Amino acid sequence: MRVERDGRYVLVASNDGKPADPAWYHNLTAHRVAIIQDGPVRHDVTVREVEPDEYEQWWAFAASVYPSYADYRATVSRRIPVLLAEPTAPGADS
Repeated sequence: MRVERDGRYVLVASNDGKPADPAWYHNLTAHRVAIIQDGPVRHDVTVREVEPDEYEQWWAFAASVYPSYADYRATVSRRIPVLLAEPTAPGADS
């Protein structure tokens, strides 16, 4: 699901409403550097979990793009992680 705003991609670890976080969530939080392919364009990104004070803002945005996220949230007791994939600064070390 493509959820993008201002060059930042929102990654919602909903795991389709399953009780556990998806494996990719653990991979991205451990390795934080990734490549996103958006159509023909590749983006080098750094991934971070959103801060607690910004969680609801990014959650609401993602759910506005993909309403099923709200359904998933209603079915699980865990807090569904939300991550941001932000463009890597030119010359930044990976």
